[in-house]
Amino acid sequence: MFNSVLLNGRSCLWRSNGGPESSNLKKSLNYDESLNQLAELERLCFSDFWPKNELAAMLDLPYSFAQIFYASTSGEKIVPIGYVIYWQVVDEVQLHRFGIHPERRGCGSGKVILADFCGQWCEISPGKSDASSISLQTSTRSSSQSEANYTFNNFCSKITLEVRENNAPALAVYRAVGFEEVGRRPNYYHDTHEAAVLMDKCIFPHE
Repeated sequence: MFNSVLLNGRSCLWRSNGGPESSNLKKSLNYDESLNQLAELERLCFSDFWPKNELAAMLDLPYSFAQIFYASTSGEKIVPIGYVIYWQVVDEVQLHRFGIHPERRGCGSGKVILADFCGQWCEISPGKSDASSISLQTSTRSSSQSEANYTFNNFCSKITLEVRENNAPALAVYRAVGFEEVGRRPNYYHDTHEAAVLMDKCIFPHE
């Protein structure tokens, strides 16, 4: 499991892998710094990137989340290497953005990060009452404010996304972690007139 930060509602929610380096990153964690890291990753990953103010406005929505993933460098420095932006609506997670730092592409980081993201959701039926959750440490926008425990419901029945039909690297990563094509939207992207490939990953089998 990666060290990661979950952003929502102007708070940082810390998810630790328990490694010794995680405590140092946690000490420096605050919302503004994490949002800056997210905006920089977004700028590096996409030509049509969403500016910082739009990211902040999106994260103010109660169902909108961003998760930043970190890795250690050879000098034991912790750096952000990838992120996802998603909506959680009832029992469905809608993946809207998935980006890997350009320097980390081509070495399997995307597949590992996406598998880690998908693996944090519970594989249980919606009718059961024992849906688990993960307790994360909350750091508010001001680093001087006290921390609080935050419980995040990590149940969903499926994860959905859409991707350009000619984005072969992304399609390969999605398929490698279990996403399946469920449909297409022809001429969906205005700039290239490509179709959008709709993909789902079921977290538990539907009866």
